[in-house]
Amino acid sequence: MLSRRAWIALNFYCKSRGRDGCHGLFLLGEIVMNNMVERMKSNIKKNYLFSFLMNMRLSSGLWMIYMASKGMSLTQIGFLEGIFHVTSLTMEVPTGSVADLFGRKLSRTMGRCLSLVSILVLIGSRNFLHFALFMVLAALSYNLESGSGEALVYDSLKYLKKEDNFISVLGRQEAIFQVSSVTALLIGGFLGTYNYHYAFWVSAGIITFSAVYSLSFTEPPILESVSRNSKTFRGFLKQ
Repeated sequence: MLSRRAWIALNFYCKSRGRDGCHGLFLLGEIVMNNMVERMKSNIKKNYLFSFLMNMRLSSGLWMIYMASKGMSLTQIGFLEGIFHVTSLTMEVPTGSVADLFGRKLSRTMGRCLSLVSILVLIGSRNFLHFALFMVLAALSYNLESGSGEALVYDSLKYLKKEDNFISVLGRQEAIFQVSSVTALLIGGFLGTYNYHYAFWVSAGIITFSAVYSLSFTEPPILESVSRNSKTFRGFLKQ
C-alpha cells in the first residue's frame, strides 16, 4: 500500500508529464488514503477498550498469596519478584526492538500471547522453578506491551495530524486503566475467596480475547528513522 508521500509524488509526476491516464490512480489513491484515515481513527477508539482489557489482571492481587499457599516463603517470593524486575531490565532493549523492527501491533499481540502463556504456567506451578518461569514470561509480556501501545496511538494521531491530542488521549486511557485495575481487584478477590484458579482462568479468558482483539488494529503507515533501540539491537545481532 502506497504511503501519503508516495501518492503526492505520483500526483506531481503525472501532472508534470501531462498524463490524464493517471486520473484513475488519483481516485484509487484518494480512496486508499480515506480508508487509512478511518482506520487510524478506529485505532484510537479501539485502544480504549484494549486498555481496559489489558489491565484486567485478576491475578494482580492474588499471586503472592497464591505462591505462599503453594509453600513459597517470603524470601522466595522476594527472589521471584526480583527475577521479574531483572528480566524486565535486561530485556528492555531487545523487546523494544521488536516494535521498532516488526511493528507496534505485532509487539502488542506477542505480549498478549506471552501473558496468556504466563497465566497458564502460574495455574500449573508447583515449585520455585515453575514460579520463576511465570515471572520471566510475565516480564517479557510486560516489556513487549510497554510503550508499543502508546507508540501505536501516537503514530495514528500523527498520521491524522493530531499529535497535539496525544496527552488528552493518554489521560483518558489512564482513567480507564484505574477503573480496570479496581474492577480486576474486586472480581479477582471475589473469585479468589472460592478458588484462586477461578480468577486465573477468567483472567486467561480475558487475555485470549484481548489477544484476538489486538489483531484488529492497523499499523500506522508512517516512515520514520529507526529508533536508537533498533539500531542497538541490530548492532548486537551483527556481532
